Amino acid sequence: MIHTIGKLLFLNIHKNELEKLLKQKSKFWKIKDFGGEIHKKCTNISDTGKTVIRYYYCLVASGCIFFDIQPFSTGALPTACYVPQGYFTALTVVLCYCNELNATFRGVFLIQFVISIASASVSVFIFMQPGAWTNRIKCVIYFLFQIIDSAFYCVPLEFAVNAASQVGDAIYKSKWYEIDVVELKKCLSLVLIRTQKAVIFSGYGIIWINLKTFVSICKTIFSFYTYLNSATKINQ
Repeated sequence: MIHTIGKLLFLNIHKNELEKLLKQKSKFWKIKDFGGEIHKKCTNISDTGKTVIRYYYCLVASGCIFFDIQPFSTGALPTACYVPQGYFTALTVVLCYCNELNATFRGVFLIQFVISIASASVSVFIFMQPGAWTNRIKCVIYFLFQIIDSAFYCVPLEFAVNAASQVGDAIYKSKWYEIDVVELKKCLSLVLIRTQKAVIFSGYGIIWINLKTFVSICKTIFSFYTYLNSATKINQ
């Protein structure tokens, strides 16, 4: 609930920025404007993205159906969950375009990072405890959702950061300094200077959203699971 409500809250606060971003996106080059090998690569990337999103929505729909039919199939509410003994209190307690995108979604990034670690680690812990397989399988599905959701943030933004860093390399390797057209040479020089400032996606500067952070999320999830498991054994 915190995850969902928090995202909606941040998106509502930045609705004007979102509208501006969508208007800027409409000015991007269309795939049909490219030709040759570039058009083929862009089409493949677009088709792959659409396929991944389509399968993700199917997975989410399957999870929702599983939660909805549980009361009728088992007689238990889908909101039932296990709380480890002694921990109830703790558990309840494009360059310019990319910068604007980060400023708009940094609150969502931070919420995603914190909630995914907390909820996924508890889901793994519940799955490893003895009990009804219905709840345990439900926790595994929720764990997978959190991992995939985190990957949907970290992996594409890693590609965006790498692509932005390669812009400067591509311009430099093009031997821009040998161009005879002065205006074009000045424009390329300005772009080259601008690319020296790296594109960064972060949650208010607390965490960076990239592939390394995704790996860190996975490691932290199992670290928290190990801690919860050890604490349970000590209490026993």
